[in-house]
Amino acid sequence: RGLLNPHNFLALANQADLVAEIDAQVQQSALQQAAAWRDAGFNLLLSINCSSVQIESADFLPKFESMCAEAGYPLDRLQLEITEQTLVRQVESAAPNIQSLRAKGVRVAIDDFGMGYSSLTYLRQFPVDVLKIDRTFIQDIQTLDQARVGVSLADAIIAMAKSLGLALIAEGVEYPAQISYLRQQACDTAQGFLFSEPCNAAQMQRLLDEGSFAHLLAAAPPIEKS
Repeated sequence: RGLLNPHNFLALANQADLVAEIDAQVQQSALQQAAAWRDAGFNLLLSINCSSVQIESADFLPKFESMCAEAGYPLDRLQLEITEQTLVRQVESAAPNIQSLRAKGVRVAIDDFGMGYSSLTYLRQFPVDVLKIDRTFIQDIQTLDQARVGVSLADAIIAMAKSLGLALIAEGVEYPAQISYLRQQACDTAQGFLFSEPCNAAQMQRLLDEGSFAHLLAAAPPIEKS
């Protein structure tokens, strides 16, 4: 059927008890490709998803470390993404494994933050480095005027993350005005279709060769303070 979005098959994969196997296959492929790019001189930070099913596995930690070693990818250039649901379900059982990885340099990010049920208590208990703000919080910002007004919930999440000393990634960035807004709020990083749609290794290689998104940042003027 060609290239499919995850929402087309993840529900079925869950029913078939294949999620952990799919996780491992995707992670192994990503690690091997990222290692090849590092060997070519690109100092990448690889961010990969990890499901609650995988983290629940008793042998998660040794298998994950073995996979990284086999691919030749350094743990200190790796970011592990988990969802808020995983954070809530696994805050006690997963914390030791995650903490062990963090001690070896792996960063931990909470994906789609703001759409689940996590609380400040979980964020303080669980070893987390990064919050990824769900795209729904900035999707209504499409013009510079809208960027000046801002989004109260996004403002609150950014302020909360900074008070906890966490890095921030804004998801779903599609308009230069969103970059202007995120700059005003001192958000650390942005990702989304403005930079690139999902792509294969050859397309990604072209992006790496271009080396910069300076032209996109230049198209997002700073918001003048009144």
